[in-house]
Amino acid sequence: MKTNFFVITGPSGVGKDSVITSLKKKMPQLVSVITTTTREMREGETQGNPYKFISREEFESKIKKNDFLEWANVYGNLYGSEFTEIERVKALEMPALFKIDIQGARALKKNIDGIFVIFIAPQDQETLARWVYGRGKDPLIDMARRIETAKHELADISEWDAVVVNEENKLEQTVEKVYEVMKSIINQ
Repeated sequence: MKTNFFVITGPSGVGKDSVITSLKKKMPQLVSVITTTTREMREGETQGNPYKFISREEFESKIKKNDFLEWANVYGNLYGSEFTEIERVKALEMPALFKIDIQGARALKKNIDGIFVIFIAPQDQETLARWVYGRGKDPLIDMARRIETAKHELADISEWDAVVVNEENKLEQTVEKVYEVMKSIINQ
């Protein structure tokens, strides 16, 4: 079986992590591509789950050494896909999943042949705003910036291979739609 690379992307707060957590239960063979970041580790996270956490200095050193296929500054933190991680996942020859922001998804689409991008969209902007503010993980100014950024991201959804709407209180249906899309691509 050839390696299948999938991307889950969408606006901040849309529920990408919830979708991925449930999707992994349905698809235990799914391998996560671990993104490297300078973001602080949050409660419940560990090194390598869901990110490889490094200092900004180490990240910048890796940029200079061209260790990243893509990288971006997202809300003040650096995130990137290291070549070594992509090669690790390719060698497994299993369906692989990136959870990545819009900038990274665009870069991956340009650089990895056959990658399939699934955009998770909110049912409407009011629901997304409620979800972002309800998370309470970020200062209010960051939340407002995330909402503004989401408006631009939602305007360009036609560039993605599939769009799945995450409706409020319907996570299982959202996961099932993503699962069906991925299954149809894997079985081609």
